[in-house]
Amino acid sequence: MGSRARADPAMPDPLSGLTADQRARLQRFMAYRVAHPALVRVDAELSEVLADPGPTLLILLVGPTGGLRRRCCRR
Repeated sequence: MGSRARADPAMPDPLSGLTADQRARLQRFMAYRVAHPALVRVDAELSEVLADPGPTLLILLVGPTGGLRRRCCRR
């Protein structure tokens, strides 16, 4: 299942009871992503500004609660 970090190595793996088929199905589910067209556009525009800011002094990220602003800044 990739590189899942566990808080306590003494704790058993919660996925240890899954069959190989169940693990494969879970991996496919976890790997599935759908990109929203507006988010893809904003990501491209923001990446372009960050790569070559030019005269830009300030970038405002505005949006609703839960709109991924913090995650965007960590990236």
